[in-house]
Order: sequence, then C-alpha cells, then structure tokens
Amino acid sequence: MPDPAFSLKSLFFFAAPALSQSCTRTKTALACLLFLLVQHHSPAQPADSLLPLPPAHWMRPQTLDVQHVALDLRFDWPKKQALGTATLTLAPLQASASIDLDAGFLTILSIKTANGTPLRYQYDGGDQNNNLHITLDRRYAAAETLRLRIDYHSNYQNESDPNKLWGSYGKGLRFFEPSTTEPRRRRQIWSMGEPDGNRYWFPGHDAPGDLHTTEFRATVETPLRVFSNGNLRSTKTNPDGTRTFHWKLDTPQANYQTAFVVGEYEDEVQRWNGIELHSHGYPGEMEALRATTVRLPDMVRFFSEYTGRKYPFPAYRQVFVQEFPWGGGHNTGISTISENMIDDFGTHADFFYLWDGVESQDLAAQWFGNLIRPRDWEHAWLAQSFALHLADLYTEHKNGRDERLLWNRPFQLS
Repeated sequence: MPDPAFSLKSLFFFAAPALSQSCTRTKTALACLLFLLVQHHSPAQPADSLLPLPPAHWMRPQTLDVQHVALDLRFDWPKKQALGTATLTLAPLQASASIDLDAGFLTILSIKTANGTPLRYQYDGGDQNNNLHITLDRRYAAAETLRLRIDYHSNYQNESDPNKLWGSYGKGLRFFEPSTTEPRRRRQIWSMGEPDGNRYWFPGHDAPGDLHTTEFRATVETPLRVFSNGNLRSTKTNPDGTRTFHWKLDTPQANYQTAFVVGEYEDEVQRWNGIELHSHGYPGEMEALRATTVRLPDMVRFFSEYTGRKYPFPAYRQVFVQEFPWGGGHNTGISTISENMIDDFGTHADFFYLWDGVESQDLAAQWFGNLIRPRDWEHAWLAQSFALHLADLYTEHKNGRDERLLWNRPFQLS
C-alpha cells in the first residue's frame, strides 16, 4: 500500500519526466494513464518529505439520472438576474414519489410536469445539495422518465474580487457593463460552473458523473450575441429589438460544463482537418485577435496526433472576456479565456511561452476533462494534470525545452 502521506502534486512532479517518455513511445492516452497510476504505487522519494493527502472525499450518492436540460433565459441587467425556465428530462434510479435537485439562492416561481400539472415543492432558499425537494404527481418506477418545467429567477451576484487584479472566477453569472469609473468595461455576461457554480443560475443536479445533453436559448438586445455549448441551431430576430439564440449540444456532459457568454463579438474562423475553430473577439480588436490565435490550428493538430484521438467535438470556440483569470474556463466545445491574452503580433510573439500555455491548456482540457471526465471531484486532479501536461508538451514542441523548464514547469508546480 502506498503511504497516505504521498501527495498527488508531488506524484505528478516525479512522474512527469517518465510519463512524457512513456507517452512519446506509445502515443496513447490509456498508456499515459496506466503509467501514472503505476507511479502512484511507486513513490520516488520518502513519504515523510511530501505533503499529506487531503481528507478523504466520498462520491455523492446517485439518486437521479438527468438526461436532458433545456434552458430558456432572459436577463435583467440592473438587477443582475437571469429570468428563465429550466425543463429537465430525468429519471429516478429507484422507485420514488419525490426527487431532490440543487438550487443556489434561486427564487422558484413554479414547478410543473410536462402536461402542466402543478407540483408541490419545498425549498429553503439556500445553496446546499438536494435542497429543492419536489413532490411528484405520482410514484415513478426506477428508470421511468419524466419531465419537469421549473420557472425561476436567479439572485446570487458573482461580483469581481478587487484583490485579484488578473480576474476572479467566482460562481454563477458575472454581469458587467461600462460605468463612469470604468468606461472601458464591455457589456457582458459570462458563467462559471466548476465545480458547483451552475446551481446559482439554474436548478439541476451537480454531480460530475451524471451526464446529460443540453439545449440553451437566450434572448438579448441587439447587437449582443450569445455563445454556448454545441451548435447554433437558430438566431431569431424579435419585434422588440432583441434576438433569441438557440444552441444545442448532443454530446452528454456534466452539469458544471454548461456555459455561456453574452457580449458584442465578431468571429475569426480557422480550420483544421474539417473542424471549425472559432475565436470570438471584440469589434476593433480582430487584427490583434488573429495575431494572438495564430497557433490554434497547430495546437489542435498536435493534440490530435499526440493522443491518437482527433479533436472530439464538432467545433471548438474560444471566447475572450473581461475580468476572467488566465485559464480555467474549459467547457465542452467552448472555452472562456481572459481578454488579456489579446495583443498585436509583435507583443504576443514575446510572450508565446506564456499565452501558448493558457490557450493550449484550455484546448487540451477538451480531451482530458471533457472527453475523458472525472467521475467525481476527487478525481479532477487527474484531468487537470493531463491537460497541463499536454500544454507543457506543446510549449516544448514550439518554444523549446529551455522555455518549458524556465516558465511552464515551475508555474505548474507552484
């Protein structure tokens, strides 16, 4: 048995060189995973010199199978609220006359079945697991499918952290727009769902191992646009000067990976091997955006060839936003990235070692984190480690081993 004091962070530090050689020889993600697990049982140095493991975490019991989530939203900008309807298709895993969902400081207006039957519910107004208790119209058998329509609005405001100059994640929805003190702010909304942040803007089931397809509609004022997971099915112009964007993802994903961005954007389209790669930037900054994202197709090529698995989704989008940290917004098929990355070619070329790491890590997470997903949060370190490792390898591939060892390796281990 390995000593429990053996830390996962130290594991990755000592496994990475051999892992790199193993992956280079095999070119398969499975071999990399098996090699890392072997390393876990063979510590490279005495356990008493390593950090202790965090407390044991037990997987959340699975009582539901959520199969599809359809969201339809409008936004109240002054109140920083999402007003919407969530339609959930789900099944209890055991026969039951009630179900429990997760909600984060929401106001629940009504809950009905697909045929319009009102349902009784109890909600404490907080943000704990299973705090929205719904009494069903009858007893449902195990695996019997039902649909619930929940009308609600959000209340939690994800304010920026003034002590973090490079941005902060928070949870739920971040609203912002120009003001007299910050005139350079863009009118924008973005979501942060990892790990349990999406309950603050729609009711659901925050369990990483419970995967479902998604549908996302949002109505915003012209010229704002909406981006979300999957494919854009339609854009409808409404008589009141708004537009409704309809996105649909047919690939099952975890609840926390549902994401969207609202803002005024233009689109730079690149391609690799039949896959469309979209980079969304602000009007007036597209020349700099093109210079900044020049290596994106090569990154997709490198990761596809290195893992032996072509980019796993129909298209890829990266949306550049304000007040967002340097990485971490990697959701299924769409990454949210800090606008601080956008520079002209000369400036950006001086920082390839830095920005290649940010852009490539979010892209690499499409393989490790989105295609291969952690079943529970105690396994999330493994997906993060492989995404970092792939980004690290791309930095060495393009910028040289010295740049990788000088900048990327120490940053990852800090």
